[in-house]
Amino acid sequence: MTPQEVDEPMSSKDMRVRLKCARSTDFIPTPEQIERGLTDKSKKVRIAWASRKDYTLTHKQIERGLSDKEHDVRIFWALKKDIRFSPRHIEMGLTDGSVTVRRTWAGRTDFTPTPRHIEIGLLDVFWSVRMDWAKRMDWTPTPRQAERGVCDESPEVVRAWLDRHDVSWTDEQIQRGLTHENASVRKAWESIAQRFQQNNTLYSESIALMSI
Repeated sequence: MTPQEVDEPMSSKDMRVRLKCARSTDFIPTPEQIERGLTDKSKKVRIAWASRKDYTLTHKQIERGLSDKEHDVRIFWALKKDIRFSPRHIEMGLTDGSVTVRRTWAGRTDFTPTPRHIEIGLLDVFWSVRMDWAKRMDWTPTPRQAERGVCDESPEVVRAWLDRHDVSWTDEQIQRGLTHENASVRKAWESIAQRFQQNNTLYSESIALMSI
């Protein structure tokens, strides 16, 4: 198909015709056609154009996709694996107005979060996003972040923090956790307390053997 032959279905008032054109592999789109497709009034058409592999997205086009007015389009962009998003792009996703979009970004493992990204996630207003960040193991929490995590109002978030193996809980935190109002959280703290006691016993025995 020539560029002229593509223009006709792209200009159709029928969304199905425009969608079929966007999914066609019978032509290489011009920059102008790509721009028209990515700004089509139909979200399905916009997604179809963003799915094509025969052109390189510009920085402006990526940002526009990440800030699309339609939730479904932003979800699609959050799931795209063929783009190396910049820290700014990632932050746009992490601060999106949709909790589903933010959770999708929190679940991506193809980028190393910056300290700012981590704080944004840990302070999210929705517990599910905070839980997702607590479950990520590609960053090391500070003592302040860990303390804030186990004091979270959501039991799910607290349990996610207690599942981490890169945090050394203090005796004070353990004792406080054993009186938590949520039964499942108390049970998790009890397991930690048992390991804590076992480690202390092994340490004491090791010291005793070394002194013989």
